[in-house]
Amino acid sequence: MEKSESFGGSQHSDRYGPVEYESSSPSPPIKERRDSDVHTAVLYDVPLEFEELPPRDFDDVPERGTGIHQLRRTARLARIVCLIAVTFLVVILVLVVPPKNIKAASSASSDHVPGGVSDEAEEQLVAPRPSCNERFVQCVGDRMSHGELLETGDALCSTDRHFEMGIDVNGSLVWQNCTSGEYVEFHHGEVGYSFKMDKNGDFLVMDENGDLKKEWEC
Repeated sequence: MEKSESFGGSQHSDRYGPVEYESSSPSPPIKERRDSDVHTAVLYDVPLEFEELPPRDFDDVPERGTGIHQLRRTARLARIVCLIAVTFLVVILVLVVPPKNIKAASSASSDHVPGGVSDEAEEQLVAPRPSCNERFVQCVGDRMSHGELLETGDALCSTDRHFEMGIDVNGSLVWQNCTSGEYVEFHHGEVGYSFKMDKNGDFLVMDENGDLKKEWEC
């Protein structure tokens, strides 16, 4: 390798030929360039080393939206528990509690049929039981629920046993007060009378046209 100096600069010769540099350069740039190339080559030749980080514990990291999901799961669980409880109570009520006896309502026309009686009066009648005197044989009420006519000696009686009304032993329609002995007799052969007991337990007597002829408050 040859090196020569010239006026105003320096000259460097190598196998690629002479290279001129300014004299202000403290050292030949080729050396720096070669050093840089060498360092670059060394950097490329050195394998890269990475620092191994410890494994991350994801159990400690709260899940995104964990609070909302937990509330939703709790609400769903509460609804399921309530549904099971209601179903259990319904089954218990159906199996344990006996159903109430439902009484069939009688037709409205039974009130105007001779011997007919309303539902309220029917509940008050007890059949059979002896009458308060010899005009009637017994107090009845069970046949009235079927719309059957009174027979001779049958009477409808109030619950306090003070009033009776029916077909007496002579075949007449009679109302009587067992306490005072007062009585009213209707001869059924003259007019087609019918009677009934209203919702208040009072006796009503109608003629064949359905007009009210007599009313007794019991």
